[in-house]
Amino acid sequence: MKKILLASGCSYTDPTYFSIFHPNIDCNWPKWPELLAKKLDMEPMNLGYSGAGSEFIYSSLLDKILEHKNKIGLVVAGWSRACRSDYAISNGDTMYLNRNEKWDKYGDNKYFIERHLRYVYSLQQICKSLKIPLKQAQIINSYETARWHKKSEVWPEARGKILDREKHYEIIYKNPYAKLINDDFIGHLGCPALGGWNMQDFFTDNDYISDEDRHPNAKGHQLIASKFYEHLD
Repeated sequence: MKKILLASGCSYTDPTYFSIFHPNIDCNWPKWPELLAKKLDMEPMNLGYSGAGSEFIYSSLLDKILEHKNKIGLVVAGWSRACRSDYAISNGDTMYLNRNEKWDKYGDNKYFIERHLRYVYSLQQICKSLKIPLKQAQIINSYETARWHKKSEVWPEARGKILDREKHYEIIYKNPYAKLINDDFIGHLGCPALGGWNMQDFFTDNDYISDEDRHPNAKGHQLIASKFYEHLD
């Protein structure tokens, strides 16, 4: 029986991703967990969900680790934005994940970043204790998007609270958790001060669905799978 490759992430990982910009485009190409599993002769279990934040990524992986721990060959976490807050609502028997990317007016940038790092470190330690191989990476930037650098485009409750990229990475660099996270996290938390990168850094326009939909196309998913594969022991 093949070992399981267990992966989770946001819309860059979601096996059922649907482009709201291009409803007529069939996005049913193999996603990076499936491509990586094929390279490793494993069975993919892709838990990715569009809009997922750190809590969902961590929790979805942990639940399945506990359920299948003796069958897992590799756990792969593709991390998303640090500020995302996950919660779920039910509609009968179906649970829908929701997120709030508008900043909580009582929230704090430093807290969002530290919360993200706690999930990263905790996943590392759990896999280490269970002797389960792990790879982690920042699939997209953990800081917020460039569109927020213009004050007119910032949500009212977030004005005056948005960090630029350099400040965001300074908080990561100085955080004690950053020094505890090992090389299982490829790209050094995406932090340039640590010599880091995120998967998006390697994308060209040809790796996205379109100029409007900045999610990976088939070529983009192949790129992500190849980057993970390059960094396996």
